[in-house]
Amino acid sequence: MERARAMLSSAIGGVASLALFIGIVSLCVFVAGEALAEAKQQTQGQLMLSLESPSARMYRLAGFSVHGEPYQSLDQVLAAVAGLTEEEMAGVAAEYFAPERQTVVWLGKA
Repeated sequence: MERARAMLSSAIGGVASLALFIGIVSLCVFVAGEALAEAKQQTQGQLMLSLESPSARMYRLAGFSVHGEPYQSLDQVLAAVAGLTEEEMAGVAAEYFAPERQTVVWLGKA
């Protein structure tokens, strides 16, 4: 679980947006087997597409310094996503999506 948490934390600071992080974790909570493999492939594709522009690549590089993390190449991050197990993802999802950590926001008349 520590490996999954560290990889996802690095993804938030470096490559992926918070939405992508939530997508990774929430998909892995509800899927397994072939569906989990497809979710990983989708995540890897989104990671690659997120770095298409030079400004996105520079922002990613600056993020490593800002967050005090060692540089990870895109290939390393993609390999880390591919190597995550169902158990690791379920553990991280249980931590981040625990009911006591949930907040409901209601807009409009209650």
